[in-house]
Amino acid sequence: MFVHALSASHFLMGIPEAIQFRLAELAEPRDLATGEIIFLEGQSHDRIYLVETGQIRLEMSVPGGDRVAMLTVGPGEFLGWSPLFGHKTMSASAVAAETTRCWSFSGDALRKLCETEHDIGYYVMKQFAIEISKRLTATRLQLLDMYAEYEPRRSKVPSTA
Repeated sequence: MFVHALSASHFLMGIPEAIQFRLAELAEPRDLATGEIIFLEGQSHDRIYLVETGQIRLEMSVPGGDRVAMLTVGPGEFLGWSPLFGHKTMSASAVAAETTRCWSFSGDALRKLCETEHDIGYYVMKQFAIEISKRLTATRLQLLDMYAEYEPRRSKVPSTA
């Protein structure tokens, strides 16, 4: 069911079918209602999620107790990947922005699979690296937008030549 549901997902693109089926053995479907909290910033959590349909907001706390949306995760994208790397404290909160269907993985089980079956580990880590790279680019663009609002005094960057 997992492989069929996500066959068009960029996460599974390029991953051999045999590995897709091994990942499917770990995947558990989860349906979320709009506004449903998946995990909270600072909370210990051991699941990783791959969105099939819908949108999930990643929010962070700001002084004063409010939460600010930092990013929206959509179909084919992961969230909550900290458990894959052995960290279970969430750095953001995740809230369903609309009715969402996702696939949940035990971080421990997925990490163990990657450690023992290196071909699977290669493909999984490659996909996570791609996703992390996209998020880093998005963060940089947000920072540029933020700095543009304040129009700081600009200085030339020295040439390295």
